[in-house]
Amino acid sequence: MELTAEQQIEQLNQARQLIEQDASFYPQIMRGILPIAQKPELALRAWCARFLADGFASPAIGDSEKTALAVECLDTVAALLQTDDGRLRASLIQCAASVYALVFRHACGDAGARDAWDRLATIKTFVLSLWDSGPAGVRLCVIKFAQCVVAAQTAGSKDPRLVDDADVSIATVPPGHAFLRRTELEAEAHGLLDRLLAVFYDETINESRISATLYAVGALAKTRASIAARILNTILAFNPLAARFDVARPARARLDLRFVDKNLRIVLASLARLPAAAPLRGRIQYYLAQLAQLKPAQVDDLLKRRATEAADGDAKRQRLDVPPEAPPPAMAAVLAAPPTVAADASGAVPYARLFSLLAGSPLASFDATQLPAHLATEIAIAGLAAVDLPSLQAASAIVHARLAALFGSGPVLTAPPADDDDDDYDPADTVSFAPDAPAVAAVAAAAAAATTELKAEDDDPLALDAPVDDDDVDAVPLTAAKTLTPAERLAVFQQMIERIFQSNDAFQNVWKFAANQKAAKTNMSKLGINNDTWVVLLSRVSTRGTDAGADDLQDKMAAHVRDRLFAYIMASFRERIDIAVIWLNEEWYNYRLHVRTHPDDRLEDSQYAVWASRMLDSVIPFLDAKDRIFIRFLSDLPELTAAMIQKLKTLCLDPDRAKLGFLALQYLIMLRPPAKEFCLDLIQFLYENHPDTRASCERILQKHRAAVVRAADA
Repeated sequence: MELTAEQQIEQLNQARQLIEQDASFYPQIMRGILPIAQKPELALRAWCARFLADGFASPAIGDSEKTALAVECLDTVAALLQTDDGRLRASLIQCAASVYALVFRHACGDAGARDAWDRLATIKTFVLSLWDSGPAGVRLCVIKFAQCVVAAQTAGSKDPRLVDDADVSIATVPPGHAFLRRTELEAEAHGLLDRLLAVFYDETINESRISATLYAVGALAKTRASIAARILNTILAFNPLAARFDVARPARARLDLRFVDKNLRIVLASLARLPAAAPLRGRIQYYLAQLAQLKPAQVDDLLKRRATEAADGDAKRQRLDVPPEAPPPAMAAVLAAPPTVAADASGAVPYARLFSLLAGSPLASFDATQLPAHLATEIAIAGLAAVDLPSLQAASAIVHARLAALFGSGPVLTAPPADDDDDDYDPADTVSFAPDAPAVAAVAAAAAAATTELKAEDDDPLALDAPVDDDDVDAVPLTAAKTLTPAERLAVFQQMIERIFQSNDAFQNVWKFAANQKAAKTNMSKLGINNDTWVVLLSRVSTRGTDAGADDLQDKMAAHVRDRLFAYIMASFRERIDIAVIWLNEEWYNYRLHVRTHPDDRLEDSQYAVWASRMLDSVIPFLDAKDRIFIRFLSDLPELTAAMIQKLKTLCLDPDRAKLGFLALQYLIMLRPPAKEFCLDLIQFLYENHPDTRASCERILQKHRAAVVRAADA
């Protein structure tokens, strides 16, 4: 007689107790439960799913045995995931998170494991599809699964001394693998990381998702230094008080804020000790101090204010059906303006009188041409934003009637009745104003006379000096735009670049004088606008925006942008070091793109090497012994040449700044392996030719080139 589900679960529990006493039975029992997991009873499936999740998370099984078991259980996990049960799927997703790195490493080492990788990819696709559609508990498990995928498909530590043999990263994929492509895997990992970090930009607070994401990305920042800065910057830009809360449930909102605040403190305090967090340590401390100052009374006041704003918004929405108020006196005067205007003593109608709607207004005699262009634009935009549509249509109809009275008869535009539905637009219902040929001729004659009086026909390259054909009033030919000479194009380009720098200064002033600078920066960052946006734009203009070598003008444009960027950075290097790094990274990337089609070009001759060397030459003479930011600048450069390393010789030979020079060399030797030999060559040169530096050089050479020290002693 077949056992019932309860009896089978009782036997399975006895097997679990056996494993707790002797973990060596794990592989045997795990293989034995795979057929049981295929049975239709939900209780049996749930037990097997939980057992698989616990088994692969247990350290009692060796990695090799775990890998073999992981490959065997993929079909079972994929089949059980189709069961529509939240707890069952949560256990299976935890199991999939544990086996992902194991199967990934197995596929990297075995080119014939394509079938296992395809099954794992199917599981990954299904699990990620539950990110937005599954129950709350399942979504939290998907976040953990995404963390494991990102960890496996991003670069690990570059320092060979810190590499863990058990760590699985993108470096595990051998070059030229049969079916695994590094670029595709890394792109997928960065996309998943973006999706993980998107929770910090949501308008509403979801405490459970934020907490789960905080601990997931916190673990990634500790093991993946390449993405640690990106994670920290996103967390530091997160402002929990700026999000929307459920004001109808203040107790729940207060509790959510409390949990988010606590988890932020725990994660940031842990990440602040990482080497990758050193440049951001000041911001982290400030952020933690701001959280510490948050009092419960402030949270209560915030919730009350949000509730009041919501109530006011409801009240405003309820008043949409109230009849419109009578127009103010000024607008009433506009609507009462006469449809005709009188000519002056010469018989002409001035434009000011034609468009003036306020009789006797002192504004009619004001010369608007004296206003700066930007101020006039701001006034016009503010006026258009303040006026309502019916009043604007009525004023336009008055001006139209005046024009019709002056130049000929035609249909007079009238303001249509107010309609709340703006989507009922029908082109057939619009009134078209098509004046007759004599009217057009009169307008053309008046325009020609005004042009002659102002003497603008010969000076304005954009003047419409083509005659109007009375027989074809619909065609108004325009003269072609003036062709600029190369010198004129270069001058216009330089003016554009200067305006970008000026707009950056204005942008800085917006933040400087904002009432809440942190909130202003956060809001601008959410829109994708920050301090570095214009730098990226100009960097790409100088590299990929102009075709180097295409012609002399293109080269001059690129050179001008580089000169301006260099001068801007050197004006305050310590404050603008991030701008320098962004620019030089763009130059290096452009060289890498260029060398694909020109493999004979040398890095030493590239624009990147030229400007990086020029920047080092300009900065090193003004450094002091405490300028550790210089080490950060060197570490952020994408590639270092032997010539760049040789420029540190000046620092090492200066008694007052030698400590900074040798610290920089030691840092590069430890953390920049490609530059290690260049640094050791410089240290060996100093050791052999400058006795004053022998003490500092000997400590480094004893570790890396002991033969040089022994030869000198001999």
